[in-house]
Formats: sequence, C-alpha cells, structure tokens
Amino acid sequence: MVFAFFSIAFGLLRIPRNLTIILTSLVLLFYMVLTGSQPPIVRATVMTLIILFGKILGEKSNALNSLGVAALVILAYDARQLFDVGFQLSFLAVLSIIYLYPILNAWISKIQIDNPGNKAGVFLLRVAAVSLVATLGTLPLTAYYFGKVSVVGLLTNGIILPIVGASVMLGFVSSLLGWVGFFVADAFAAVNGLLLSFSLAAAKISGGLSWAYVETLQFRPVHAIPYFAALGVLFHLHLGSIARKMVIALLVSLNILLFVSTSPSEKSREGMLRVSFIDVGQGDAALVEFPDGKTMLIDAGPRAGDYDSGERIVVPFLRRRGIEKIDYVVASHPHADHIGGFASVFKSFDVNTVLESGQPARDPIYREYADALQKENCRVDTARKGLSAIQMGEAKLYILYPTPAHIDADTSHLHANLNNTSVVLKLCYGWTSILFTGDAERDAEEEIVLSYGDFLQSTLLKTGHHGSITSSTQEFLDAVKPKHAIISVGLHNKFNHPSEDVLGRLRAMNVEPLRTDEEGAIIFESDGETMNRILWR
Repeated sequence: MVFAFFSIAFGLLRIPRNLTIILTSLVLLFYMVLTGSQPPIVRATVMTLIILFGKILGEKSNALNSLGVAALVILAYDARQLFDVGFQLSFLAVLSIIYLYPILNAWISKIQIDNPGNKAGVFLLRVAAVSLVATLGTLPLTAYYFGKVSVVGLLTNGIILPIVGASVMLGFVSSLLGWVGFFVADAFAAVNGLLLSFSLAAAKISGGLSWAYVETLQFRPVHAIPYFAALGVLFHLHLGSIARKMVIALLVSLNILLFVSTSPSEKSREGMLRVSFIDVGQGDAALVEFPDGKTMLIDAGPRAGDYDSGERIVVPFLRRRGIEKIDYVVASHPHADHIGGFASVFKSFDVNTVLESGQPARDPIYREYADALQKENCRVDTARKGLSAIQMGEAKLYILYPTPAHIDADTSHLHANLNNTSVVLKLCYGWTSILFTGDAERDAEEEIVLSYGDFLQSTLLKTGHHGSITSSTQEFLDAVKPKHAIISVGLHNKFNHPSEDVLGRLRAMNVEPLRTDEEGAIIFESDGETMNRILWR
C-alpha cells in the first residue's frame, strides 16, 4: 500500500522512473524504521525492494526467491527471530499466498461470467481467496500459539483490510500536510481516526460472537503434519501423481500420531509437585498442581479497561494444562492486580473452595469479583493464621497470615493497608517448600518473622509486592533463606518494580531473581527431595 501510494504520487509529479524507484525505496525504508522494524514489515520491505531494483536492472523477480532473501536478511541480523511468532506467521502466510492462491484462482476462473452479478461475485471470491489461503497456511501456528482459530475472520477481513490500507495512506497524507497547515492535516487525521475506530469496533463486535472462533487448546505441533498433508491432497486433486503422494504422506502421518503422545496437558509426572508462576504483567497468578492431582490457583492477575488477564492468559493456560476444575482458589487480597482475572476464571471452571483475606475493597473490580464468586456458589473460607494445615496428598499447606486482628480491622479509609492483609502461605512437600507472600509489606513481614522464625525457611520464595522496596526486608530474607526467588512483575511498569535494593539483597545471598517480565512463565517441579526449574522454551 505504501509502495503504491508513493509510486502514484511521484508519477503524478513527472519524476523519472528510476528516480521514482529510488525515492520510493527510501520511503519504504523510513516506514520500516518508523514502525519498529518488526519481522512482517521487514519481510514486506525487502521483498518490495527486490522487485523495485529488479525493474532498474531489467530483471524479473521471483516471489519465492524474494521471500527467501527477506528471511536471510532478518535471520542474519538476529537468528532468534526464527522463533518469533510474528516472523513465522508472516512468512508462512506469504508462502501460502504465493503457492496456494494461483491454484485457487484457477478454480475460480472456471466460473462462468455471463452477467455483472457473476462478475462482481467472482471478484469478491478472488479477494476472499487471498485471505483464505493465508488463513489455511497459518492455521497450525494460530491453533498452537493462541489456542483458538478465527471463523469470523474470513468474513470481517474483507471489510477491515481495505480500511486499514486506506488508514495507512491517510496517515502519510496527514504527516505530509502537516508541513502545509495543521488544520488540513487535522481534518485528514480525524477521518483516519474514524476509520480506525470503525475497524476496532468491527473487530471487537465480530470477535465477541459466540461462533467467532474455535478453541484449539488440544492442538499440538505434531498435528500439523497430517494437516499439511491433507491440505496438499486438497490443492493437488487436479494433479493425480502429486495427490497420490500426498495421500501416502497423510496416511503415514496419521499412523505416526498413534505412537506419539499428543496430550496437551503434559501432566506432572507421578509423585511430582508442579508450580507455575504465570506471566500476567503487573500482577500475580500462580498455579499449583499437587501430586494427587488436585489444583490450586493463587491470584489471577490484573484487569484494567479492555485487558483481562484471566480471559487472555490464565484461563487459556489452565486449559492448555488440561485442567477442568480447580480445587482451591486463593485470593491473596482484594487489589485489582491480583483478583482482576477471577471473574473470567469463575465463568470458565468449577471451583470447590475459595480462600480469601477477609477484607473487601471499594472499587468496581472487587464488586465484579464478588458478584462472580456469588454466582459460582462454592465454599468460601477466610484464610487466617492458626487454621489447621490443608492436606493435599503428601503435601501440606499452612496459612501463616493474616491474623484475626488484620481481618477484623477497618481498612476502608486506608486502601494501602490491604497489602498487609495479604494471605501468606507455606506449601511443604517432602524436604522442599514454597512461600507465597502476596503483597505483604514490611509490617506484615516483621510479624511473620516474629511468629514463625526458622519455620519460614523455604526452597522457593514468591517475592512480596512484585519486588517493591516496601517488601523483602533483609530480616525477612534471612529467615526464609530461599534458594530461588520469583518476582511477578510487568515489563516497564510505572512503579519501577522490582526495586534495585531488593535485587541487590537477593544477589548478595547468591539468589538470582527470576522475573516474569524477562522469563515469561516460570515453572518448578519438586519430587519431595529436590526442586528443579522446568525450561519450557
């Protein structure tokens, strides 16, 4: 779209052909840098440049070669891009268009055009065919990475894609007109804003339909083998010899599935305790899978505006683990970055028991949580110091905090005090243990150290309050003596968490902090003797 716009613009200015190509190339490079040089944009830019300079040299470019050169350019700069989802989706989509679209277009061309209505229908079919082959080619990646495949996308792309293309052009026009006068530029920008608002609204409405997508959380990479074989059979039916080979490949791949485990849940091995600290941004969420098969979810991440970590992250994560019900939910305290995702969790899973801190909050997120909890109709207990340990097979869960005094205190006038009513848990399994601290701050830590002393010593520590300076005092860390420390925190968060002081204290104890903003999900398994990290990437 950018290439077409500036080629036409320079042509109207009667600029010579070769100079037009050079100027357009410079614009494309500027646009690539302006948009952050993401793999899809770099791929499109390199391919277009190859076509343009082929015209200068009088050589016809080859689409597959251009695609290959674009891949080599990106990987030469950063080979890790090979594992980037955007890189994989972009190149596979274009490869599908290059290879599959001519076949599908040939089938469409066989439709008889004997009236204007048929002609318009064929045109729309050709437009839809591009989206269809790109969707078919990238379906395994979409199914695996995102856990759902869009059905409505084939319908909405025909509306949204032309609008987005026009929006890019209007953006350039607005930028150029800014040199002439802001009033005119603002007028074009206002029209562009309307187009983008319409696009976002259309995507949101269509995506919210009950039939908008199909969940594919059971899809595993090995399933892509028979899928592509079947796709090959479908698109080569007109070529008997190739179709026969594809049928053989399909049958072989289906037989492979009989001998390869495709379980999506990758359940913990027998006798293993597994804890996953889920990357929910600036918030907390942790899933514990006990050796006896029971599960516990501690917090569910934030909810703010249109972002719901429960819907987007926690629920898909649990489903990918093959979890159908949750035995225990722990709401450490009623701040939005901890309970925001619970409404979506309650809608998606049956929950047996909820442990709360016993303190309410005066905000819409808490009311949403409370309403969803009431509809769940499950057992609700107030977690408090001194309750009997909860037995989970050979694992034991101890509630260390809050005290009855904190539960009964009136914190409605001082919202920050809710951090010091956080539920603090110690989970013991054999010789290993995990300490979950919610957002407990210095005052709470002092009480806990005074009450429990050496009992606090734990193999794994979920660092309090996202690594804030208000938590993880030296006295508390000396009592816990962790071998591993997890910090659940959002990338570039406005609070500047984690604190450099906290990081320094941990490193001084030879404990390397593991951060969800850098590592993504952080997973550990324990056999009761040792606790080891599971590297999932």
